[in-house]
Amino acid sequence: MDLADYLKEPVSTDRPRSSGWLVFGRLEVPSGAVLVADPVFMLQSAPIEVGAGSFLVEIALSDFGGRRLVSRLRASREPGGLLGDNVQRFIVDSQRVGLADVDLFVAETEPLDDAGYDAFLATPPAEDVLAGQLHAEGPAPVVFAATGFGSGAYLIRELVLNGERVGIQVDFANLDLDDPSEG
Repeated sequence: MDLADYLKEPVSTDRPRSSGWLVFGRLEVPSGAVLVADPVFMLQSAPIEVGAGSFLVEIALSDFGGRRLVSRLRASREPGGLLGDNVQRFIVDSQRVGLADVDLFVAETEPLDDAGYDAFLATPPAEDVLAGQLHAEGPAPVVFAATGFGSGAYLIRELVLNGERVGIQVDFANLDLDDPSEG
């Protein structure tokens, strides 16, 4: 199921429920490395090597207390990757995570002043839009998602297939009582 179809379903109010993985879109990563961070701090984050390619971006949503939250985000260039090692941790202050190709993002944003950078990464409030893509047709697409309950520190884990890192996954909040696993 894709994100748009799932969002048409009513929010569960009686108990936590997870959507499972929902197809959100694609992100081109020609450099083979991504930045994953609070959009405000993307230029200060360390690139993560994932291999060049077209990445399927998926999110999982959780219904909790009558509201819908983003519980997980993953991007992978090959299906079937398994959760591997921890890659890095990042701090979120804006209730958002951004995901972008490192070279495209740096080339587009490094010359900007603070106001230009803020305008480039302006997103709707987290309570209005759970996930989206900025500049989808532009020179430096950025995928963004709300981070579960908001600000905090989140762990990035690698997705591995045949001994090779093929993507990343971030868990914000796992609220599904029927599936307490990490994967």
